[in-house]
Amino acid sequence: MYVAPLIDAPAESPGLDFDRHASILAEAALRGSPAQSTVGLFGGYGSGKTTLLRAIRRKVEAASHDSGEQVACVDFNAWRYDNEEHLFLPFLSAIWRELKSRGRTEPNQGRVMNAARGFLHGLSFSANLGLVKVGVEMDKALDLEARLSNTALERAFSGYVDVFHELESLPFLQSGGRLVLFLDDLDRCRPTRAFELLENLKVFFDLQGVVVFLALDPRVVGAYLGGKYPDSFPVTAEEYLEKVFQIPFYMPKPTTAAIAKELNDCLTKAASLSPKNAEADEWNRWMASMKEMLRTQQGYLPGNLRKAKRLLNSHQAITLAMAESSEPENERILFSLLLCKAQWPVVFRALSAMKEGASELFGSIAVDSSSALDYKELLPASVSCEEFFREIDEEECLDLVLKEILRPAAKGSIDLSVLCDLVGS
Repeated sequence: MYVAPLIDAPAESPGLDFDRHASILAEAALRGSPAQSTVGLFGGYGSGKTTLLRAIRRKVEAASHDSGEQVACVDFNAWRYDNEEHLFLPFLSAIWRELKSRGRTEPNQGRVMNAARGFLHGLSFSANLGLVKVGVEMDKALDLEARLSNTALERAFSGYVDVFHELESLPFLQSGGRLVLFLDDLDRCRPTRAFELLENLKVFFDLQGVVVFLALDPRVVGAYLGGKYPDSFPVTAEEYLEKVFQIPFYMPKPTTAAIAKELNDCLTKAASLSPKNAEADEWNRWMASMKEMLRTQQGYLPGNLRKAKRLLNSHQAITLAMAESSEPENERILFSLLLCKAQWPVVFRALSAMKEGASELFGSIAVDSSSALDYKELLPASVSCEEFFREIDEEECLDLVLKEILRPAAKGSIDLSVLCDLVGS
């Protein structure tokens, strides 16, 4: 049987208005004189940071080609190097490889290698003097200053200064070239690794001719700061990032209509790649049915494209597995249950646990939901009344349950417990 799951690969032709955002951010970052900007793309899981980052890169390359400017774009996926003790070293290596690929190896090669040596030099002396790897704890620094000579302290910190001077002296930058750095997937790294790289990146922020684009989930910074400084750090993760980045850009939440359009486009592309034989007939039937469900139920979709793709993949796997016994109405209710579980998990848990009485409960709430306590006895013991009513108060939630699940199930004499079991608790 033919199956075609929707993959998470970043879109080469992004929708969700990303093309316009990419043009604006690329222009804002490159048109400084001299170019010297830090741009943060902030958003959660599945918000499209990688897609937008790649779209910006394409805009930068196109602009440099049209203008004839010297621009070297460097991509760095931090997650691939999460097992490295210091992410800054493979990052410097990525810069060296990009300059080498453009025939700019000497003497740029020497400067980048010297910067790496300077970084290691600073780490070595920091470790010997008892300093932390990222930054300096002031109480330790003051205690050291009382015990060590100025020369020893100067040697400890000169490594980090060396990194700056070596990079500042890159012939590529000295000749007017622009170095544009694109860093991604820091939020997949361990918080300590991500924060260390973020701190070490600051050496680039004062370099003329360097533009930094970094995609990050602010929660990673929050997790690090909250763990290391639970009571003493005076700013939030968002405030910290806004101090670091000149252009903080928070990923916009797309409309459900935009999500539905993207999913339709993904299905159309998948259909164009499917085999033209009987093996794919059932999948093509499912695809056509799913497009219709997206048209009529788009208002219930999550505002996260990756999460929405997961829903379609789950529905595809379940539906194709029971293809011989599946009915169109079952497939529609199944999709509604998947939406309910993804968007309103407590309400879904209540539906799953209630063998009888669901229609009475939700129908009564639709008529009068003024007092949640009036319905507490009707809820399963395993479901929190407070959490249940926090979700059911959303108009779309109650609408989905009544119109797309309970009423069609009652009309078709469909056993909801069977479909709930397929979705999973």
